[in-house]
Amino acid sequence: MQFSLLQQIRTSEVVALFKDVFSASEGDAEGQPLRIDLFDGEIESLRSFDPETQRTAQRLHDIALLPAREFPLHGDAIERFKIDWYRSFDGDPEQCSVFNEVSQGRAPQGAEYYLPLFFDECHSLFEYLPSATPMVMIGDNFSSATRFWSEVNRRFEEYGVDPRRPLVEPRRGFIPPEELYACIKRHCVLEFRSSTESTLHIVLQSYSPEPFTENEAFRSLAGVAKLSAFLRTHTSPVVLSVESAGRREILLESLSKEGLIPTPVSHWDDFVISGVPLGITVADINRASFTSPDEPALVSEDQLFGQRVAQKRRRRATEQTDTQAIC
Repeated sequence: MQFSLLQQIRTSEVVALFKDVFSASEGDAEGQPLRIDLFDGEIESLRSFDPETQRTAQRLHDIALLPAREFPLHGDAIERFKIDWYRSFDGDPEQCSVFNEVSQGRAPQGAEYYLPLFFDECHSLFEYLPSATPMVMIGDNFSSATRFWSEVNRRFEEYGVDPRRPLVEPRRGFIPPEELYACIKRHCVLEFRSSTESTLHIVLQSYSPEPFTENEAFRSLAGVAKLSAFLRTHTSPVVLSVESAGRREILLESLSKEGLIPTPVSHWDDFVISGVPLGITVADINRASFTSPDEPALVSEDQLFGQRVAQKRRRRATEQTDTQAIC
């Protein structure tokens, strides 16, 4: 039996066997994902393979998989942990359960809060992001960051005095708000704010076209008829989003009967550049986007067919869950 799921994420690969998830490090088989073939309860073969072609790259005799934790528990890491513990805390370490457990090569609950003790230096997410990575920030994120930092320091002041479970200084394990925003500042940032008192560079406009309002004249419209009514009032290009290629083919047939011939596009940029008056694309989108009668609009099939599409999705999710339960 082979893996039922394979996902490739940048330079690391994640494979799932039933419900167990294994992470293959870059050092194993030159960074390629691993496939474990099982015969009953025994491993029949170990292979690395190309995620694009699914072909075997190399047959392996053994592999080394580290536990799925933020910190290692091999001899060098434990020794580094103990030395840094002596430097960081006063008192008898033998009285601390975390120290004793880690010294025995076990990972007690809450050991991740002592992460800085396992390494000479810790890095944040920002050290791994390419310089051109854009960021999207939503809501009052500064207040949230400040509140979290205050809670971390309050917990340190209240509970850090217990010699049986001393706490690492907050700055060693967390990023202060000022450092956080200094790191964010190095990237291109798109920030959405809902407060009317916020300083805004661009105010996003929106409007509700008549077929999608509570107007009694349009309440009975649904499906293709609703889209046709919208196209008669919206003079700018419109793209229709459907959930699958199968749904796209069904809607193309239905639309052609009404004299509507949408052009298939791969994504929003493709639609805008093409300049077609009506496009259709496959995307996991269930909300429409109307900014202005003079701007391109996005219509999801959920807005046209109401709960029928949503119910179909729920039934499909239930069927998948039942299948997994049987396995």
